[in-house]
Amino acid sequence: MILYEFICRKCNNIFEELVKSESEDIACPQCGSHEVERVLSAVKGRSDASAGGSRAGSGCAPSSGFS
Repeated sequence: MILYEFICRKCNNIFEELVKSESEDIACPQCGSHEVERVLSAVKGRSDASAGGSRAGSGCAPSSGFS
């Protein structure tokens, strides 16, 4: 399953939905309309330098000092 971001063309609600396949029928959770469009979501890239995970602030852990 992949998490996609959608916008409803009827009420302009932006929401995320776990999708099993491209052909799955998605409905807006706010108004119930099936007139939704998948939008591009921002993702954080990964460079070769951070692949080792040895630098502070890399990876998924928070950098605030708590673990």
